[in-house]
Amino acid sequence: MCYYISFAIKSDIHHKAFMMLSSNLDLQPNKNKSFRALVPPTFHTYFLTTEACSCELYEKTENQIYGFRADVQHYLNRLSRYTKNIFIHIHFYRSEIETEALPITHSEHINLAQLMTTQLDQDCLYQITLD
Repeated sequence: MCYYISFAIKSDIHHKAFMMLSSNLDLQPNKNKSFRALVPPTFHTYFLTTEACSCELYEKTENQIYGFRADVQHYLNRLSRYTKNIFIHIHFYRSEIETEALPITHSEHINLAQLMTTQLDQDCLYQITLD
């Protein structure tokens, strides 16, 4: 299948998250119970995608995932004006995106600058502090 970026933001700003999307980014509802169980109930969950999946939204060399593409960085920077944290999880789905159980290898609290410049681990739950 494909890589998908699961994305969670506080419910009270989810309308702003849609308003700030560039024309080449999309938020699709994420109803995966495994991901929803990882984030606070006051958060809305989405897949951050291009047209169909998230494979093109980050820099990748062989099996290593590095910071996000420039338009994703710009989007997260704009979103940081309205929230203090978001959750992100990158996973290669092998079956249905709504039902596949997500393995979580570990979780990390990192700031937005780190998210943009460091290697990202697949199946890590990142809590991003936006400041």
